[in-house]
Amino acid sequence: MYPEGFLFKARTALLLAALMTLSLTVFGQTSSGEVNGAIVDQTGAAVSAAPVKLINQATGIETQASLNKDGRFTFVNVKPGIYLLRVEAQGFKTAQTQAFNVAVNQTVTKDFELTVGDVSQTVEVSAGGELVERSSVELGAVISERAVQELPLNGRNFTQLLTLTSRTGRSSIFMTASSIPIFAGLHTS
Repeated sequence: MYPEGFLFKARTALLLAALMTLSLTVFGQTSSGEVNGAIVDQTGAAVSAAPVKLINQATGIETQASLNKDGRFTFVNVKPGIYLLRVEAQGFKTAQTQAFNVAVNQTVTKDFELTVGDVSQTVEVSAGGELVERSSVELGAVISERAVQELPLNGRNFTQLLTLTSRTGRSSIFMTASSIPIFAGLHTS
């Protein structure tokens, strides 16, 4: 009926395809965020020789990043929390942001315009929240622990948590026969 070894090869190929599909969903889930931005001087020219420090307000831990030739910096795998950024460049005043929150799977963009002055002077950079996310096209929401605890989950169905996100009209969850999520997506209204 089938050539010898055909069923074994077919089962092996099916198993590999299933494992590859499941591994793709694992890489899409993160428990950290990202902070990025650009640093320019008063003329709009990129500043490329300034260390940028990301400071966790809860722990006081400082992480430093270097700028590329375009004056851009990126901090990846940033644990959720409240942070501030500080830039110290020779010949410029020290610039620092107000404290800001980094949530799970969120990209925060903070740009600096440095002014000429002594390093001993500090300028605080403040800006309102952005209306448009410029760093990412992803949709995401952080649901507070209190909201999760107070939500009456009928049958303990975790997909009902999607109703707490304000940016979704309807949600789609595709499940396998073994109830392992293959694809979870949000559709905007």
